[in-house]
Amino acid sequence: DALSPSHPAQRITFMKAACLVPLLIFLVPRYGLVGAAWSYASSTAFYTPYSFWVLHRTLELGHTQFLAIVWRPVCSALLMYLALPYLTQALGLAGLGKNIGVVMLESAIGAALFLATLLALWVASGRPVGAETRGLTFFRETLAKLVSRLRPG
Repeated sequence: DALSPSHPAQRITFMKAACLVPLLIFLVPRYGLVGAAWSYASSTAFYTPYSFWVLHRTLELGHTQFLAIVWRPVCSALLMYLALPYLTQALGLAGLGKNIGVVMLESAIGAALFLATLLALWVASGRPVGAETRGLTFFRETLAKLVSRLRPG
């Protein structure tokens, strides 16, 4: 049962909340939006390895199988993390402060960089069936529905 406290999704969600909430309580009153961003990033850095460990055990995958699944998103996230400061500097965003508009723009740039890297690695890997396949299928189906609603007649 997915609502059981012992269900992997529940354990992962609990760990995420246990990491995020105290950081939000401590950092947001002191640093505002930047504190919220650091809270989320820090808690993600802590609970993601835990999530991988729970999923690895739950799915009963060997180490090689597990690495074959996670290497593309891990490499994409690492590249995004390393490249984003240089991109924001090159685009002149670094001197604008950290207001909500700048943070949203940096987030959009980071998301685009992550997605582009993920898809490039997926294509370079021979397009194996996985989360990327499901994501692209969902995107195509959603786009087709939207286009059909917008067409007259």
